Amino acid sequence: MRNRVAITGLGVVTPFGRGVTNNWAQAIQGKCGIRKLSTVDATGLRVQYGGEIPEQDMATLSSSIDSSRMDRSVLLAIDAAHEALKAAGLGVQETGTTGVVVGTGFGTIQTKERHFLQAANDDRAISPLIVLQGMDNAAASEIAIRFGLKGINQTLFTACSSGAMAIGTAYRLIVQGYETRLLAGGVDTPITRLMIKAWDKLHLISRGRQWDQCSLPFGRNRNGFTIAEGAGFLVLENLTSARSRGAVIYAELAGFSANCDAQHLSTPDANTQANVVRSALDDAKIASDQVQYINAHGTATTVNDQVETQAIKWAFGAKAVGIPISATKSQIGHTMGASGAIEAIFTVLMMRSGCLLPTIHFQSGDPLCDLDYVPNQVRKVGPIQFALKTAFGFGGNNVALVLRNADLQ
Repeated sequence: MRNRVAITGLGVVTPFGRGVTNNWAQAIQGKCGIRKLSTVDATGLRVQYGGEIPEQDMATLSSSIDSSRMDRSVLLAIDAAHEALKAAGLGVQETGTTGVVVGTGFGTIQTKERHFLQAANDDRAISPLIVLQGMDNAAASEIAIRFGLKGINQTLFTACSSGAMAIGTAYRLIVQGYETRLLAGGVDTPITRLMIKAWDKLHLISRGRQWDQCSLPFGRNRNGFTIAEGAGFLVLENLTSARSRGAVIYAELAGFSANCDAQHLSTPDANTQANVVRSALDDAKIASDQVQYINAHGTATTVNDQVETQAIKWAFGAKAVGIPISATKSQIGHTMGASGAIEAIFTVLMMRSGCLLPTIHFQSGDPLCDLDYVPNQVRKVGPIQFALKTAFGFGGNNVALVLRNADLQ
């Protein structure tokens, strides 16, 4: 007998700001959180727009937490984790046995870049705090310390699929009976001058000159991803345990799969992506025609969107044309290692509301991206029983999550 896995808590911080309710209110109106960069000096950069946490939200967050010893990513992770744990209604007894699994693409990149640049100019500027602030497992550790989570503590790195991989890893630990309850999700704060320059050198980041010219997934006019920051966490727990304590069950995580292209660091493979989707459906023990919605990885890069579209066609066959697909990155940008977790949360909210978030700024389709991407307008579809969330990362790291509506069982 394998355990079933309930989602009993949600917490998020994105370019829309803090909190699940706030994020959903803006997303369902089709708003966009992409704006002119303000946290970095963008002078001379060809990239001028990104998805930054609003300044007021960061100020409030920093004042409520002793931020002097923490990387920006850790602050966001703590805030999203706190909301998820609070939503799950966990007391001291439950948190003492709860563990943490965090996914991140770039970890404490802001601390490392700042300190290393200081040290390059003056080695007397080297701070002993870089050891503690710069640990890439700092977010998981600080969350555990702050909330007394004494279970397993892991940090995973699978590039842009890291957040989804953390959720899937937590799912497996619960399914197999190793853990009863885990906090899982992702965080990334990759908006630095050096990172923007590096992505620009790869010709993968959008140089759009207005906010609505950036992050255009699956459209003919797409011009690269838009860099963003954020954090998203979910409380996952054994369904029997969740029911016994009377927890609110937002959804069930019904299936998970992960694999690797094993062919190229940056060029994805449609066949392997299709395989990870098929495997996740098999794990959930559902047929492909039971999937009613797909939240795509949808980065808005030329190759990735074409490959993902082909993978969906291979995984679902002729049924692919009838499945609505949308890309949350069109609204908040690409939050890197946090994206899979944040977008899984939005997927849960869509399932519960029966309303699909759109792929905004969609003007005209690419002949090689010819599926239903829910263009521009929120779509009311009624109850969604099964949804698929995909996440793909450099190194060919592919993840698929299958979500089941807890109200339709």
